[in-house]
Amino acid sequence: MSQGIPDCRQELEKAVAQLNVSDHLKKIIGQIVLSNYGRGRFHYYLKHVGCDPTWSYVHQVMTIYEELNPYVSKVMAGEDEVWDELFGKMQQWAYRFLLSHNFFPTKETLDLAISYASEAGGTLIQSRFPYDTAVFDAWAIQLVRNVCRKNIREATSSSHVPDNKMSELNEDLVNDERFSIEEWMEKGYDVNEAIKQLNPREQAVIRGFLMGMSVEEIAKQLNLKPGNVYKIKHEAIRKLRKILGLDGYNNG
Repeated sequence: MSQGIPDCRQELEKAVAQLNVSDHLKKIIGQIVLSNYGRGRFHYYLKHVGCDPTWSYVHQVMTIYEELNPYVSKVMAGEDEVWDELFGKMQQWAYRFLLSHNFFPTKETLDLAISYASEAGGTLIQSRFPYDTAVFDAWAIQLVRNVCRKNIREATSSSHVPDNKMSELNEDLVNDERFSIEEWMEKGYDVNEAIKQLNPREQAVIRGFLMGMSVEEIAKQLNLKPGNVYKIKHEAIRKLRKILGLDGYNNG
């Protein structure tokens, strides 16, 4: 624990234990709270609250979880109606961000926005919603902005965006546990056998990514829209996680 930052893990665990809910829900809330703690979100919360922060934080997470989990579960499962609506909004957010950063309102900028929204969707579907913010769209918007910033930085080979402008969610989400075939293989998981349990289209998409193909290349090869490639990838990842026993609390 860094100097000057209190270690509140035990207090958080005690607060979770005191919740008047089922043991199953306590376990889920405990996983979320400790995950957020490890990602620095609780200490960020500490800066903005006064007395009894551990109980108020745990109670906030539980309340938001009960309210938003049905929607978040549908998003993470890639349900058509919910995901299509969210992905449409993510494209709009990316396009507006690019326009606000001196991109011209052209088809090329729109295509770029769709590409960035697709990348953000790939990160979102594999991230763990923290349930300490009551507005899912605000969390998703920040993720889209961070992906746009990252790609602009890489495209220009130099950053004109000060680090303090990058949301603390950037490290939270981009570095969170997410899809990595290579990482799973390194940990000893039999990924190839798991992939064989996917349907043919899911296998084709996953193997395309493994061969280093871009979303556009996979879409062209399979006669799909880029957004649908990500959607298929998301479903394939969800299945692989289940097959390999890697489900997180958002899938519980």
